[in-house]
Amino acid sequence: MQNTTQFDYHKSIFEILSVSELGLLILDENNRVVWVNGQFARWTGNDEAHWIGEIWARLPLEAVSESDDVYCMITRERSQTLHLEHWQAGLPSQPKLTVHFFKAITLDTKREAETQQSIGLPQRPNWAQFLEYEVSRSRRYDNPLTMLKVKLIIFGESLPQAISREINHMVSEVLKDELRWADMIGHSETGEFLLVLPETAKDATDALKQKISSAIEARMKHHFPHYESELVFGEAHWQKGDSSGILLDRARENLVKQLQELMQRHK
Repeated sequence: MQNTTQFDYHKSIFEILSVSELGLLILDENNRVVWVNGQFARWTGNDEAHWIGEIWARLPLEAVSESDDVYCMITRERSQTLHLEHWQAGLPSQPKLTVHFFKAITLDTKREAETQQSIGLPQRPNWAQFLEYEVSRSRRYDNPLTMLKVKLIIFGESLPQAISREINHMVSEVLKDELRWADMIGHSETGEFLLVLPETAKDATDALKQKISSAIEARMKHHFPHYESELVFGEAHWQKGDSSGILLDRARENLVKQLQELMQRHK
């Protein structure tokens, strides 16, 4: 008598995905995490439950390429930067959910050259390398160093993709106009911009934030008068003992705090 093994893939699918070498996460229409697999959780140093309900801005992911196809993961727990190839897909059965896929990669010289061009400052390292270098300088010479996470919030209904791209491009242009050559900009299509500001103390940061906010407010009134918006900053200043990951974590946490306070005011 021949024995056959019945495989119930419905019961096993999440177990299979959890042991995959790909990192997976699912976001809802508000960019909140509804599920992550085991690999993604292991990369972050937390368990899966830790990330459920968190918004995208809190995730330890920063775009290396402007097209969002390469990210890096830098946290206070990580001693080395993890580079991740990224792609995403909608779920036909759940149109409000988006699956994000991440694959650990090693950036070769050609790929690094391609990604650094997306920063807008050729002949320089990408922002992750730049940040590590500036953190090392601050440790050695006690130089001031500031990191900003910048996001423009548009109130009301979801923006058409074309308008969203235009606004992100406008924010990028303002940042390039207002920052010094010595500063570094990292950004992505999601509209979150990362600024690394060497030799910049808190008082200088406050003045810069005001300049950027005023410039973007003026552009929005001129080019997009029908949209109500507010610019939000997450801010972190180098302190003795900080690593790149600690500095980034503080900037992310501060951005999320500012976003939560903004949402409370607009309820």
